[in-house]
Amino acid sequence: VDECTAGSAPACDVTAVCTNVPGSFQCACAQGFTGDGFSCVDLDECTEDATACDDVTNADCVNTEGSFRCVCRDGYQESVDASSPVTTDIDECAEDAAACPDVTSVCVNTAGSFRCACREGYQDSGGQCADVDECAVQSGGCDQDRGRCVNTPGSRTCQCSNGYQGDGTSESCLFTDIDECAANANACPDPNSRCENTEGSFRCECKDGYTDGPAGFCAGGVL
Repeated sequence: VDECTAGSAPACDVTAVCTNVPGSFQCACAQGFTGDGFSCVDLDECTEDATACDDVTNADCVNTEGSFRCVCRDGYQESVDASSPVTTDIDECAEDAAACPDVTSVCVNTAGSFRCACREGYQDSGGQCADVDECAVQSGGCDQDRGRCVNTPGSRTCQCSNGYQGDGTSESCLFTDIDECAANANACPDPNSRCENTEGSFRCECKDGYTDGPAGFCAGGVL
């Protein structure tokens, strides 16, 4: 008699396999289960074998009924191109353009995660990106004698003093004196005076034959 046939209703567990033998039958728990065949319980492969998912990097073992699976850790995803189970890092910066919503920060992908790094000209201050005052250190590289440093969001500019001009963005602002007399023919409106350029400014000198008068007049002309 084949006790394993459906009509015989052997006493094997529902997760066991019945094998007919001469004059009797045998019950054996199916793969992924353990017991005597008449009573089978799930085998926790993750507990039984700590190396169950060692072949899959950055994955954790999760027990399932009759089996187990290797689940990618946060920040990783299963690679669909691999012939064997592997995980690949998720580039959160490419996946989500708003990963770092602060416009003063930039997203930097890391293994299994990401971080928001402050952009140039900003520094971390309690988890927020704060503007760096470049002018506070050596006047931001600007000329300290004939110019000044002006702090701007994320940067700084060099401004020349009145009467000078130069490259306001260079590390060493080189100033060139402006010749006000050449730039403005009416710098000295008195026809009896002449314009003389000076460093950073100009002055009106009375012409030969004229002398300085009260209140800056030259022979009746106004300086």
